[in-house]
Amino acid sequence: MRGTFVIWLFLSTSSFGQVYNRLMLLKVGYTYEQLDHRNIIRDFNDSSLNHQFELVWTMPSFAYSHEFSVSDVFSVSGTTGWQYMNIFYDNTYFGTNYFFFSVNPKLSVVKRKRFEY
Repeated sequence: MRGTFVIWLFLSTSSFGQVYNRLMLLKVGYTYEQLDHRNIIRDFNDSSLNHQFELVWTMPSFAYSHEFSVSDVFSVSGTTGWQYMNIFYDNTYFGTNYFFFSVNPKLSVVKRKRFEY
């Protein structure tokens, strides 16, 4: 688990801009879905005699997040993103697009100058 986090940390990048009570983030990175699909396909291919999946390549995940600060200690953010995986099943194209959306509340328990818990 720790190794996955370190890989994610080094393979992800983000850019941000902040205006008064809003924070905008643009994220590009490696997702858990890529690792999960690679493992599922490997396990399927190991146990199947007649059918084979092939994960040709995956694009990095692109996401946009917008956070609104409601007060000094509470904010709400929404994230939307996209990722593409090029997959073949028995030499037939089976690529797929992944779209995701989330709403995330955030509560700062302790807030000090330049650091929040």
